[in-house]
Formats: sequence, structure tokens, C-alpha cells
Amino acid sequence: MKVDQKPLIFKANSNDNPQLTEEQKKSLLALVNTQDSDIKSLAKQRAIDEFTQTPTRKITNNIAKAIPWVDSFITGVTTPGNFSTKVLTSLDTGKDWAVFNIATNLYLKAINKLAEKFPGLHKFTEDHPVITLAGLTASGVYAGQKAIKAFNWALGKIFNVDQNVTLAQHFDLKYGGHINKLPGTSSLNNKILKPIEKFLQKPAIQCLGLIANIGLIGLIGKNIYDVYKMKQNSDNTYSKFKDMQLESSRIMLNQQAIKE
Repeated sequence: MKVDQKPLIFKANSNDNPQLTEEQKKSLLALVNTQDSDIKSLAKQRAIDEFTQTPTRKITNNIAKAIPWVDSFITGVTTPGNFSTKVLTSLDTGKDWAVFNIATNLYLKAINKLAEKFPGLHKFTEDHPVITLAGLTASGVYAGQKAIKAFNWALGKIFNVDQNVTLAQHFDLKYGGHINKLPGTSSLNNKILKPIEKFLQKPAIQCLGLIANIGLIGLIGKNIYDVYKMKQNSDNTYSKFKDMQLESSRIMLNQQAIKE
């Protein structure tokens, strides 16, 4: 049920009996008749909206979206070899990221569907969002890694890949010579990719990479903390709505008493 969230144009306390317009009466009546489950949903949605609109959350989301692309590029560029080796390694890493993201998203959707069918599980996820998020993060990562392994195994069977080499190495051995003969590949490798590789292999840059990995762990921790704060905000909003509902009931009763 949708609740009118516009502020009511009157001041109410335990000692007054304001004269209400018909619109104000309708607003009060809607609030009084709102089911507890609807108030909880409204409070939760408001907390989610505040959570998703914060600047830090937007930055976190953008960083998370960039990680697969950056990791695929860096993994490819820093792999020793010629142009084909670097490109195919980047593509292979990107493929693993794609499989990982698809698998984790499907896994989380399946868990959410399961929670909807079992009230006890749904209530646990609602009451303990931090524990739920931590558990889903760990199990989601595990599901993604298993999916990568299964997908690569299937591709290995399809393309007859030797178990001792990766898909990138297999296709490099098979097609690398043709790729490296393409116009401009040698120049691109020597003038762009190799200088980037040398730059990324500097101790200071590798130290930054370590800091970035620590920062990634920090982002996961921040997400869990943000969910905790979101739950607190949702509970506070729920309490405020319940107070409004109680006060609205009092006013409506007073109005009825005046008429009688």
C-alpha cells in the first residue's frame, strides 16, 4: 500500500484538536490504516534509496565495475611474450571475470528466490543483513570460482586443450603466429604494451598494486558496514512511521469525539 509521504499541514500534540481539511483527514486515515508490513517495506525502501544515492556508494560501484576491465588489461600486459600472448591472456582473464559475474549474480538471485519461499529464511535475512551479506559474499565467490573451473573444463574439452596449458596458451600456440603478422601489431606491442609492462613492474607500482588489493578488501568491509547502517536507518524510519501512525490515530479519535 502506498503511503502519502507529504508532511501534514498542521501541528499536533496531546493537548490540541486541530480543525482538519478533507485532504488532511484522508492522509491521516491512509496512515492509520497502513499495515505494519507496508510500513516496514516503506522504511526499508527509504533506507535503500538513501544508501544508493550517497556519493561514496556511487564511487564504490564505479570502482567495482572497473575492476574486471583493469585486471584483465594488467594481467595481459604483464604476461611475458609478444602481442598475441598479451591480447589472448587479457581476453582469457576477461572471460573468467564474465563467467564469475554471471555465476555470482545467478547464485544470489537463486538465494533470494529461495528466501521468498521460506518465511524463516526470509526473516533471518531481514533481521541479520550483515551476517547474510558476509555469508553471501563468501559463498558467492566460491560459486563464481567453481563456475570458472567448470566453464574452462568444458571449453578445454570442446577445443581439445592440453590440461597442462591454459586456454590463452593453447590459442596462442595455434593462432599466435597469424595474429602477430597482422599490420601494426609489432609496433603496438613494442611502443605501447611493453613500456606499460615495464612501468607496472616497477617496485613502487607493485606496491601500489598491493595497496589496491588491500583497498579492495576494505571496499568489501565498507559494504558490510554500509548494510549495517542501512538496517539501522530502516529501523529508525520504521519507528518514526509507527509514532506518526499512533499520533494520527489519536487525532482521528479526538476528531470523532468532537463530532459526537
